[in-house]
Amino acid sequence: MSEERPRTSLYAVKVTAGQERNVVQMLADKAKVEKLPIEAILASAELKGYIIVETDTPHTVDELIRGIKHTRERV
Repeated sequence: MSEERPRTSLYAVKVTAGQERNVVQMLADKAKVEKLPIEAILASAELKGYIIVETDTPHTVDELIRGIKHTRERV
């Protein structure tokens, strides 16, 4: 039997260019402390000024980035 997992989507978040890795670390820490249902957070070297967040709803991303320095908006 396969275990059913909630369906997730990928969301882009606009961040200050050059701060992608710092933002990913801050978001990962916040997700862990607040127990948010985040599956993955990705900062690609080729994608300047953006990070990718995998989660179930866009509202979770909005909650995650609220109050975090260098984040702009969910795209």
